[in-house]
Amino acid sequence: MKKNLRKALSIVLSVLMVFSCVAVAASAEEKEYIPSIVIPGIFQSEVKLYNKDGTLALNSSGEEYAPPFFLDSTAKIVVEAVLNAIYPISRLLITQEDKDNMVAETVAKVGGEIVFGKTLGVDENGEYLYDVKPTKYDTAVIDCSEYDQNYIYDQIPLQEYSEIAGAENLFFFSYYSFGSITQTAEDLYQFCQSVMEQTGSDKINIVPISQGGTLANALLAIHDGDIIEHLNRIVYIVPALDGANLVGQLYADGLADEDSMLYLEMFPKLFGEDQQWLAYLIDMVLRIMPNADVNNIIDRVVDELVGKYLKRSTLMWALCSSGYYPAAAEKYLSGDENAVYKAETDWYYNEAQLKSDENILKAVNAGVKVFDIVDYNSEVYALTEGYNDQNGDGIIHLDSTSMGATSFGVDVQLPEGYVLKHTNCDNPEHDHSDPWNLIDATTGLLPDTTFYFKDQNHERTAQNDVIIKLATQLLTDDSFVDVYSYPDKFPQFNLGRLAKGPERTLAAAKKIDKSALSEEQAAELQAAIDELEYVLSQTYVTVELNERLDKAVAGVDTVIAKIKNGGKLPDNSDKEKQDAIEKFVFDLLAAIFKFVATIFNKIFGGKGFSEIIYGK
Repeated sequence: MKKNLRKALSIVLSVLMVFSCVAVAASAEEKEYIPSIVIPGIFQSEVKLYNKDGTLALNSSGEEYAPPFFLDSTAKIVVEAVLNAIYPISRLLITQEDKDNMVAETVAKVGGEIVFGKTLGVDENGEYLYDVKPTKYDTAVIDCSEYDQNYIYDQIPLQEYSEIAGAENLFFFSYYSFGSITQTAEDLYQFCQSVMEQTGSDKINIVPISQGGTLANALLAIHDGDIIEHLNRIVYIVPALDGANLVGQLYADGLADEDSMLYLEMFPKLFGEDQQWLAYLIDMVLRIMPNADVNNIIDRVVDELVGKYLKRSTLMWALCSSGYYPAAAEKYLSGDENAVYKAETDWYYNEAQLKSDENILKAVNAGVKVFDIVDYNSEVYALTEGYNDQNGDGIIHLDSTSMGATSFGVDVQLPEGYVLKHTNCDNPEHDHSDPWNLIDATTGLLPDTTFYFKDQNHERTAQNDVIIKLATQLLTDDSFVDVYSYPDKFPQFNLGRLAKGPERTLAAAKKIDKSALSEEQAAELQAAIDELEYVLSQTYVTVELNERLDKAVAGVDTVIAKIKNGGKLPDNSDKEKQDAIEKFVFDLLAAIFKFVATIFNKIFGGKGFSEIIYGK
């Protein structure tokens, strides 16, 4: 009797287990993914320039203007600039005095018209001269044209997301980066409604990137109650949640004009290593003009660009960091003629920017999972004073992208004896220690869900395949809830890397027909491919792994070169010698120009040549 009972129970349990396995399998196959909306960064949306009559605007060569500034042909720009500036500049060089500020006014006027004349220029009635419209993608990526799909994936390569969740669940919100912050946020809200209507889902994920972070700020400030209930996850990627100090300082204080900064640091920092000779040559050329006139020209150009044109773009004003906004607004948005712009920028500053943390916490407390992906330890562009006193990603300061993490500068370790403050994480079992001791992540708003990539530059974030893989898994894996979910795959602190080039190399190698190769060549090629694939599959990045990546790429390149050259490495000795000679020459020029510029600055400060010669 007992034996039969045990047998019956065994059969029942077996049946239940079979059904549960089938149910789990069916559940896995039928898993429904939450649709995700990418809110791209500055200039990541395709925009076109139109005449007021709605026709596409064409340049002097009969071609479409290229965004984002829709400049005319280089030849026309040069001719226009020379014709306008040749007399005042010649007079300045001869007299060594910019009488009536003629050079400063001319350079500012011509520069402003060239850069912003078509995007933000207005007529005498205050009406925009041209109409700039973004290409709108009103459907999921899967239903976009091949051209549009390629454009979207080029901006943010989420192909793996589409493979997992389906391109029918990926949406791309496009906008004009020089537009209105409130109107664009309203457009984003309507876009979110449309996505939910199209997909039948009452939940969405949003992925605000860079400038997209300011739009997310505005969205949560305007529609917090209406949108938060529909948010599943927010995955911020290098978001400008408190703008960028770089923009704020430019607006409030202008370009750096302190002597050593202007004559020794700015251009060498901005130019690449291969063009250091040109950077220091420019430093010397600037001394042809009196120091006061150089500074005056710089100030007038910034005043023209911001005070005449950029003041009309409240989206750009949203990139002005909160610490500099009051002074910048007082400087450029005072007066009745700017009342409309100031009302909008004041609203963003008070309700969206200063309350960013508060609004994000509202979402978190309502059950929205919020993640943040941050780049750091990349020096901010050397355009303003104190650029090297802050940590950042080359464009946005760390405090903005990380929601408050503490740091004292690029490659500047936390002071000896510094103890993590645990401002926003009091769990003693949580370790938010930066292995390089550069930042205190516990002062960031969301230490448990914020990921950091050291030495990663803002502009190359999309080239970091690990960041893209991290974002993809955050959007598709419900079990991924914090920095402790996959510590061996996605640690809280990781190193940056650039994978776009290696991925292109890998794709080219895979296209080679191995059947046309000898057995030895095919094996050598496959081994090189396997090594590169393996390195790219690793997401816990170390210095050693990045070095291995470089070697793997070189290995594939070597094999391909041998295949193209009949099985032997091509003889590049002549080219290598020529490259070595060119490098020697330019390095020598850079050393000479740097030495002269340094001596001049040390002895004469910012004085121009005439001031030095005549003792002015």
